[in-house]
Amino acid sequence: MKKICMRRYWLLTLFIFAGFWAGCKPPAFLANRFQDFTAYYNRFYNAQEAFREGLKNIERPNDVVNRDEYMRLFIGAEGASGGNFEKVIKKSADLLRAYPRSKWADDAILLIGKAYFYQGEYLGAEQKFNEVIQTPDSPLRDEARFWQARTLISAKSYDRALALLSESLLIKDLKPKWGAYMQLALGELFVRQKDWTKATEALEKGLERSTERELSAKATYLLGQVYETQQIWAKAASAYRKVPQYRPSYELIYAAQISEAEVAGLNIRPELGMAIIRKLVRDDKFIKERAEILLLQGRIMARMGQSREAYTLFDDLLYNPNRNANTVKGKVHYALASMYRDQFRNYRRAGAHFDTASTNLRTGIGDESRLRLPKAITDAARQAATYKSFNKSASRVFEIDSLLWVSELNRKSFDSLLTVVRVRKEKEQAALQAEAERRRAESQFASSQQQRTNNTSFGRPGESQPGGFLGHLDPIRVQEGKNNFKQRWGERPLAPNWRRKAAIGNQNEGQSAKQDSLRAAENARLLAQAEKGTIQIDTSSVPRTAEARKKLLEERAQMRYDVGNILFLSINLPDSAAVWYRKVIDDDRTSLVAQRAYFALAEVQQVLKDTTSAERLYRFIVDEYAGSDFAVRARERLGLPAEDRAVTDTLVIAEKAYQRAYTSWENGAYQTALSDLLALLQLYPKSPVTPKAMLAAGQIYTEWANIEKHDLYGIWPIKYVQAEPLAIDSVQHVKQNKFPKPLPEPLTLEALYKNLAEQFPTSPYGKQAQLLGKALTELKPKAGTPRQDTTAAVPPADKPKTNDVPEAGKPSTNTTNGDEDVFIRPKQDEAPQTGDIPPTDPKKKETDGKPAPDSSQDVADKLPQFPGGQTALMAFIGSNLKYPEEAMEKKIEGAVFIRFTVDDTGRVQTPEVASGIGAGCDEEAIRLVNLMPKWEAGILNGKPAARQTTIQILFSLPSDK
Repeated sequence: MKKICMRRYWLLTLFIFAGFWAGCKPPAFLANRFQDFTAYYNRFYNAQEAFREGLKNIERPNDVVNRDEYMRLFIGAEGASGGNFEKVIKKSADLLRAYPRSKWADDAILLIGKAYFYQGEYLGAEQKFNEVIQTPDSPLRDEARFWQARTLISAKSYDRALALLSESLLIKDLKPKWGAYMQLALGELFVRQKDWTKATEALEKGLERSTERELSAKATYLLGQVYETQQIWAKAASAYRKVPQYRPSYELIYAAQISEAEVAGLNIRPELGMAIIRKLVRDDKFIKERAEILLLQGRIMARMGQSREAYTLFDDLLYNPNRNANTVKGKVHYALASMYRDQFRNYRRAGAHFDTASTNLRTGIGDESRLRLPKAITDAARQAATYKSFNKSASRVFEIDSLLWVSELNRKSFDSLLTVVRVRKEKEQAALQAEAERRRAESQFASSQQQRTNNTSFGRPGESQPGGFLGHLDPIRVQEGKNNFKQRWGERPLAPNWRRKAAIGNQNEGQSAKQDSLRAAENARLLAQAEKGTIQIDTSSVPRTAEARKKLLEERAQMRYDVGNILFLSINLPDSAAVWYRKVIDDDRTSLVAQRAYFALAEVQQVLKDTTSAERLYRFIVDEYAGSDFAVRARERLGLPAEDRAVTDTLVIAEKAYQRAYTSWENGAYQTALSDLLALLQLYPKSPVTPKAMLAAGQIYTEWANIEKHDLYGIWPIKYVQAEPLAIDSVQHVKQNKFPKPLPEPLTLEALYKNLAEQFPTSPYGKQAQLLGKALTELKPKAGTPRQDTTAAVPPADKPKTNDVPEAGKPSTNTTNGDEDVFIRPKQDEAPQTGDIPPTDPKKKETDGKPAPDSSQDVADKLPQFPGGQTALMAFIGSNLKYPEEAMEKKIEGAVFIRFTVDDTGRVQTPEVASGIGAGCDEEAIRLVNLMPKWEAGILNGKPAARQTTIQILFSLPSDK
């Protein structure tokens, strides 16, 4: 009864109020307050709606869970929609100007701060959140503190964020919701700092306080990732198992279940992982993720030792179009590469799959703010480069062994070998001729039958036809159809979906298509020779003289040493590396790299715990190569006191001299760097440092001529000291001046590149010099025409690295494909030892009357630079370049020079081909430049400015192509 009376009372009150409002004019102050409230509410509501719309645009890309990255509990500013947040800021600012003292003003200020945050303007967001925090008795202070912490974390001010969160969590009247948020944000902060113990503790406390379903599921998943990083496998699997209990999104449930299967199958018990996988395969909700589930199944099978079954599964994923495995194709190739490397020991296949994986995964290029798990595949490009270098070096060793074996044959045996090769090629040519004749006959038959068909009338429907309906009983028509089918599809087996497989074959079998095209080109060449009636067998690579054999033996020793280094340091197979080091010692003891092989073998024995053999080798180095740099290091290994004697290892001396010249070059002291390099080339004309020093000298002169406006094709305007070489070399005990001089007389850029290409034809520097010399000749002004500034037209070569020749125990990745070698830059502050080339004084007057630039000062002007430098640029090109099919078929290779402008913000604009080679390579080079991220802008007069630059992109076929 009491409730009924109260209800009647309120209805009566509302009725009286409505009548009063409808029939009477309200007081002025009440009407104004109501209108103000309505206007404020409408504006704030519109601002909130714009904010929600902008937030939707950010949340959409975050729906998919990337299992290679740590879960983001709170969405950051990545991918924000600027337009919506600009509208939020404008509407909220207008509201504050109109109603600055409203009690809802804090709401508008907080909304502006959030909009600034999602736009990535962290300083403005921090100021707005501080305004709310400093407002006394504001109900939004806890929320503002949380957003302030998020802003500091996103701005990478981790220490300030940690202090703010720790202080806020100690507030007594902190609201439970924001306390849970802050605790979880603290855990996410520790994850970014990679403090896994504190991250675990913070996330566990945050989960105890959290009441939101989706946030708790994300935090539990992140906790599982942290346990997985710490290799606490049981707790990681348990955390992943709890995620579906919160009933989160479909994507998060799948990510948790497959993560649990991965942790259990690969690290606890394979049977547990396989049981979860069977459930996922049966669940129709995960039909889109079936390929990823099968990939994990194959990895677990490989871990269980079922290599053949795993290989069959991976092969099916790659080449069965019904699997729809495009999203995981890169990871499948990586898994196959790992199997070839670890189980089959087939490094050629491993390198091919690593290369394809790096192309599909695009690792190493992307958003650095994303924190990846240790299990994420980030080394595909490095693995591809490692095995590519290994395969090239090993193949070259086998090739040299074959050439040396052939050179040792007597005349009769040599002629017999040529006869065998000639007979084999004749058989190949005969088969090609027969195939060509068959295709020609089929083509003529098809043409004649097509003409016959065109002249045949089939009559009207219903009339009897002697060949049956559409001629299906006519043997000529039937044969014609078979020939047309064979000409279009070839010899196809009876198999389901063969047309579909053939239609998408080029996409699924890219590598096979490339091999087929190269094979077709080779067959065409053989067929052309057959039609001419000539059999050409190239024997020019067989060494005919003692000098040629000596050169091959030296190259073989270096290649063997390189293979050993890669096996030891990159592939982690010290026992296999020892075999290659011993080959150098046993067969090429007089080579320049022999003492390096001794030291590297000693290091291998040390790793293999064979200390007796290691000590014996160290003592041998101390006695045999006394005074060398390796003897000093061997004495350190043995604990013997260091001897005060000069370093006589000429390779070490040459390397340090090159490093000093390289430093001068980087600091802008071009003439100083040139003088040091020219002295080095006179002292050590056949050192492994010589080819890269020659290429560097050409590059330095090109840059210097561009700045000082010297004649690029004229004699170099520089004097250098005609130094005498050392009397005795400690390694080979021969006088260095018996070798050909690398410096031409007179010294010009064209002559320098020519000498480098002729004296070092198998070196990557010699190959670069050949391409640059060709471009230089093509751009040379004709006689009689006024000379123009050609220095800007000739693009520079890639800078050789300061440490391209490896020390013992460091990997060498020299290639002949124009790929940039990647090495660790040595310390530049290392003082030169006795026996080094004396440095040129940068303070003395130079020949043109101008002082050399002081290397201790920063250069005011700077050319644009790719982010990360030359090594990063070459890595970018190597991971994104796709060799055009036309160029591969025609075996076209060379350098494409691209000229473009880098504006003052670092953006690449207006790329154009300065010098090309055609066959699709020019277009591919332009595509690569357009893919590039922002550069570091050039500096002109101390300020960022738009500057033009030129790069070269090398297209070089592998040696086996």
